[in-house]
Amino acid sequence: MKHIGLRSMITNKEKNEWQYLLFYDVDRPINQVDKDWITENLRDIASLIYSTKQGFHFVGLTPLDCFEWAVYFEKLKDRFHEYYSGHTIRLSLKKKEEQKLIMYNDKMPVAYPLARIYEERFNISFKYKIPMLAIFEQYQTRKS
Repeated sequence: MKHIGLRSMITNKEKNEWQYLLFYDVDRPINQVDKDWITENLRDIASLIYSTKQGFHFVGLTPLDCFEWAVYFEKLKDRFHEYYSGHTIRLSLKKKEEQKLIMYNDKMPVAYPLARIYEERFNISFKYKIPMLAIFEQYQTRKS
């Protein structure tokens, strides 16, 4: 099955800067302890969490440098223990998948117009927007 994904690398072409977005894919439902942990440990990142067919996605939309990205990614990996690289997050829906917004944080800047995808999908609005260019890719997976 082919999917459209979003790469974690984004750019501000005018300044020739490359930064990173923080993604994490968890293959189990989220619980209140997870929500509290995310609120406490990732509060400096504008983000959203939404349900997927097998669990949930964490999508951080605040541009990070590579060191910040690595620190936050290790926190997520230590907490959730998924086999996931964090380089691409699936945007397209799987067959019979219904994604629902679980929570979001709009207190920090977001990469825009990329954030518009999630604003329209979940009927939300982010306050602080930074113009950045995103990189999309098509990839194939055996998971449906």
